[in-house]
Amino acid sequence: MYKNSLVAYLDILGLTDAIDETRNIPSKADKIFNMLAEVHNTAKLIMEGANSRWKMDIKVHVFSDSVIISYPDLSSDAFIRIAHIISAMQWVIMPHHFFFRGAVSWGGHYEQDEVYFGPAFIDALRLEKQCVWPRVIIDPVVLKGLDSSELERAAESYLIRDANGLFYLNYLHLASVVQLLYSEENDASKIDPTSAYKRHKKYLLGAVDEIKAKARVDLLSKYHSVGRYHNDHVTYIIEGLPTSDNYREIDQNTEVGELITIIKTALLTKENLTEAEADSYLSSYVQKLNKAREIMTECKINLETTFDYLYPNISDK
Repeated sequence: MYKNSLVAYLDILGLTDAIDETRNIPSKADKIFNMLAEVHNTAKLIMEGANSRWKMDIKVHVFSDSVIISYPDLSSDAFIRIAHIISAMQWVIMPHHFFFRGAVSWGGHYEQDEVYFGPAFIDALRLEKQCVWPRVIIDPVVLKGLDSSELERAAESYLIRDANGLFYLNYLHLASVVQLLYSEENDASKIDPTSAYKRHKKYLLGAVDEIKAKARVDLLSKYHSVGRYHNDHVTYIIEGLPTSDNYREIDQNTEVGELITIIKTALLTKENLTEAEADSYLSSYVQKLNKAREIMTECKINLETTFDYLYPNISDK
């Protein structure tokens, strides 16, 4: 009955409380519906692209405060497309001050119409409980299923490893890739490379303000971890920028170097885009990043001020 599949389970943190509030404030139900519809439409857009380009029939189900994604194959392309879907959906729910907490697993899975169950789903559900803070961790079984080159590519470009050895999706890194891959704009000069970091800061601060307003101090440490992840990523981007606008001078082992490699690969797969056009695009992109160094620095979050309830009991180092 089962078919081995990649299965992701995602919990939209805070949505249960928001749904509960609709008992007394019915108008909030419309906002929740519109957000969930946008989540589904965003996933559908990427699914249709994956199906037309790579013949990958990825399934996405949205219900209540949960999302399930599945695909009956374990390959680098399948993993990357699912990572793109998760990242894109994360950016849909963040303006509403929600964040995903979830996991991606691999194993037996049954899916027919609206019926889905199996060991892979249960494993993803159990792993989600280990996340602690809003992030999407990857089951070691998934990583073992990728060959060494695919694993290295995924680990360098899409994943972060925490102190306990768990890998989780680097959705801020993916944001720039998704922005460029699924944008209709082929002119880098018209794309703001700092927009993702400015928006992420804004949405995270908005979520923290709501938590404080509801006196949910117990949640602050979870979102402090998101803030630290944000600051670390911005630092990596700034430190990886070259001293010139020549993108070829970027160290390939840095966050920016990995981002450039992914973007160039993506650009070359676009129809009618030549090597020279891709080079011109990347040069413009890096030039804009270099000009925005100060703005990037301002994108950092003052953790001690934002999470004042937690200090001096913890360190942001």
